[in-house]
Amino acid sequence: MNNVTFEQYEIAASNGISRKTLDARIYGYDWNIDDAITEKPMRKTTTKWREIAEEHGVPVSTYRTRIYNLGWTRRRAALTPVREKATNHINLSELEVLT
Repeated sequence: MNNVTFEQYEIAASNGISRKTLDARIYGYDWNIDDAITEKPMRKTTTKWREIAEEHGVPVSTYRTRIYNLGWTRRRAALTPVREKATNHINLSELEVLT
C-alpha cells in the first residue's frame, strides 16, 4: 500500500478535499490516488441525487455503494432500479416431512 505524499494532500486540499476524506477514499474505499485527489467532495449534489434515489426506491446504502465501491455516476446510481431479490423456489410450508 502506497502512502499519500505531502504533494498529493496539497492537491486534494486545493480541490476542497480534506485530509480525512482523502484518507477514507484511499484506505477505506480503495479509490485510486488520481480520482481520490481530484474528484470534488459530494455535498449539495449528493443531497439532490440521494433524494432522487430514494424517490426511485433506491436505498441510500445501495446508492452510496454504487458510487464509492462500484464507481457509478451519481445519476446512474440514483436512477438504476434495484434488482429484486431472488426468492426461494421451494415453498417450505408445503414440503412433507419424511418420518
